[in-house]
Amino acid sequence: MSPSRFEAWARLFVTKFLGSHISTDRLILTEEGGATFTFKGASKKSSLEVVLKVHNPQFYWKVTTRADIGLADAYIDGDLSFADKDQGLLHLIMANMKRGWWTPSLFTAGIASAKFFLQHVLRQNTLTQARRNISHHYDLSNEVFSLFLGETMAYSCAIFKTEDEDLDTAQLRKISALIEKARIDKKHEILDIGCGWGTFAIEVVKQTGCKCTGLTLSVEQLKYAEMKVKEAGLQDHIRLLLCDYRELPKGYKYDIIVSCEMIEHVGHEYMEDFFSSCESALAEDGLLVLQSTSIADERYDEYRRSSDFIKEYIFPGGCLPSLSRITSAMGVASRLCVEHVENIGSHYYHTLRRWRKNFLENKSKILAMGFDEKFIRTWEYYFDYCAAGFKSYTLWNYQIVFSRPGNVGVLGNPYKGFPSAYRHDEQHSWEHRSAISITKPVVQDLKIVDKWTVLMNIIPYSGQMDFIDRDIAGGEEPTKAMDDLLAISLRCILPQNERPNIRQVFDDLCSISRQDWGRRPFRFLNCWLEHPLFFENLKLSWTKACAEHAGRFSLLRKLSYLASTIRKWNENSFGNQDERFYKATDWFTGPDGFTFNLYKAAWSLIGDELFHVVSEFFRVGKMPKGVDTSYVTLLPKNAHSTKFKDFRPISLIHGAYKIVGKLLSSRI
Repeated sequence: MSPSRFEAWARLFVTKFLGSHISTDRLILTEEGGATFTFKGASKKSSLEVVLKVHNPQFYWKVTTRADIGLADAYIDGDLSFADKDQGLLHLIMANMKRGWWTPSLFTAGIASAKFFLQHVLRQNTLTQARRNISHHYDLSNEVFSLFLGETMAYSCAIFKTEDEDLDTAQLRKISALIEKARIDKKHEILDIGCGWGTFAIEVVKQTGCKCTGLTLSVEQLKYAEMKVKEAGLQDHIRLLLCDYRELPKGYKYDIIVSCEMIEHVGHEYMEDFFSSCESALAEDGLLVLQSTSIADERYDEYRRSSDFIKEYIFPGGCLPSLSRITSAMGVASRLCVEHVENIGSHYYHTLRRWRKNFLENKSKILAMGFDEKFIRTWEYYFDYCAAGFKSYTLWNYQIVFSRPGNVGVLGNPYKGFPSAYRHDEQHSWEHRSAISITKPVVQDLKIVDKWTVLMNIIPYSGQMDFIDRDIAGGEEPTKAMDDLLAISLRCILPQNERPNIRQVFDDLCSISRQDWGRRPFRFLNCWLEHPLFFENLKLSWTKACAEHAGRFSLLRKLSYLASTIRKWNENSFGNQDERFYKATDWFTGPDGFTFNLYKAAWSLIGDELFHVVSEFFRVGKMPKGVDTSYVTLLPKNAHSTKFKDFRPISLIHGAYKIVGKLLSSRI
């Protein structure tokens, strides 16, 4: 390696500069040809060691004249590499963030920084320029993004339960945390500012049944999101617009506004415009929920007046707001107040490392799309640059809830706080159970094998799928619920277990006792299948149920609607079925709920819904509400069982779980 005169002078400057600035960490520069420079701080608290290989003397010139952006240029151009390919760049950037190794000191570096800042100013987010800035990054290629973001296509900080948890599960946990903090339910209309590829909009509708409007400035994101919404069958609940937040129709109010890591694209100059737009679009008793990457207040003014690698290469026009910048804009442009703040930034390091790993593992596919090695190194630098900020705690990521004063209706309950991302209590709806490594191949089976073949081979010929929702943990009478599950149904065989605190003889399994004056569970009768008009009425009822409860993941509501209409049809067709049963001498009680005989007979109507419930479980490890409840009963061990120990407790799991269990057992 033979440097020119300017490059030799630049090398002298860089080596002297590093020698005087490194105080704790250790940096080793090795040149092709044998020269080695070692820089080590006097402090014994050295935490990082970086071995940097210089392949081209242009490295020194770029760093001298362009400082930290020059360092990025040199890496992208292949002028340097690292002995530790996985951690070397990350550690170098972390050390620079802590110590400012590449702070511009020369007049030429200052000129370069001024030039980059001027370019940044020219990219301020006017209505026209904002579209260009967004298109620069997000219209790159949906296929590229899918290779590292995973199935969720969520491009923001995830929330991990453990370090080795899969990315998709962590992203879904983050989405559920936002939904809980926003307190969204079915009656709400939601505005999602910066909806990306539609992930949040789809999940919030699946989980709550609300309606959602999503805004994006990316044409490619819009195409992808519309496709996914159509695949989910949620067109009646989700509306997607290619629209700037400043161009929202005036006068229309949304119950909830959610914006996940979009405010970083607003820019310092337009922060008040953002909050003013939210103020205009939010209902009086509504909530605004933001997730935002943030920079320290002490660094904010210097940061916003300069440029850096991210602004030049990744997000033109971008600006990470400090927390005080967010609250000051809020105070100037709206009546909103902060109700809740939580920092989840420590999870972003792991999120970015997962993205980097996925990206590099798919390098050959990306190159095959026509991208080059410089593109690969640019994105590798991007992932490490951001990860270093979160690893060194110089960047944060906040979830913030805003409301207006006097919002007693939404916030008046002092015992209902906002959930924390760091609580892994299993009562939280975002706690995804059954994180089983075996589920991914099962999902692949479900995708490539005929649905009928997969499910019909494992559906039992008898059994039940009872969709009566029994939320024991959140119910008003948990003691009574437990009595219903255990003691009451055993009264006739264990009279000593009679519970005087319960007034009625109640049995969840359609008790044969005629003293049961309470609500009786629905029970499907196989004889209905033989009635010539049954399927005609079933099809009509199912069509109405689908219209009233759109979406594949509202199966509970659809079946509840179906049960109510079948009850009425049965009474009109057969009269009082109980009276006829009691008069018979050879009758016995069957399973409650819908039997699998119905699902087999009506597969063309209901099969796709059931299939997606099972498929969703293997994707996220969670059953929809109302499907994951089990009932407990006791089986006698012998013919003369009289004591509690003479019985074997079993759980009567719902049909969807039977399918899941069969699939898992076939894999294990």
